[in-house]
Amino acid sequence: MYDFWHKDGITHLVMADGLGHGNLAEIAALAALNHIRNNTDKDFADLFRGCDAAIRHTRGVAMGVARIDEKTGLLRYAGIGNTRAMIFSQEKMTRLTSNFGIVGGGFRKLFIEEKQLLPNDLVIMFTDGLHERANITAYDTQGDLMTLAYRIFQDYHIVRDDAAIMIYRMT
Repeated sequence: MYDFWHKDGITHLVMADGLGHGNLAEIAALAALNHIRNNTDKDFADLFRGCDAAIRHTRGVAMGVARIDEKTGLLRYAGIGNTRAMIFSQEKMTRLTSNFGIVGGGFRKLFIEEKQLLPNDLVIMFTDGLHERANITAYDTQGDLMTLAYRIFQDYHIVRDDAAIMIYRMT
């Protein structure tokens, strides 16, 4: 599951993939999204630790969180588990790092990355239900983002797994 919102000049992008499948995985992902949404004022370390504690009663999630300052274009990202995130620009593709662990089941290390976004750069976040090595350069990245997400999903979805993809364009 994913969610996004804008608050005080910051765009928040969150990808949460509940462990396993079905209702219990959905409950874990919704609990994580709700915790993040209600704690946007926390720094990344406190945000992830708080979410880890708040969803301990669930299966846990793999989770990635990006915050983008709309004025400066500075992206801050942290992830735990096997959600994926990348920045795609005309010049190159940069994969963002997620650390080993489960939010709600414990994790040891949180690495926070900072990257400068330029106009028209894409931030692409997805779950492990899509092949990790999706070839984004094969697509028209300047067109409609819903169409782009749909095409990537169709081409790289792993049939035996649930999947989600979210794409953001820096303006």
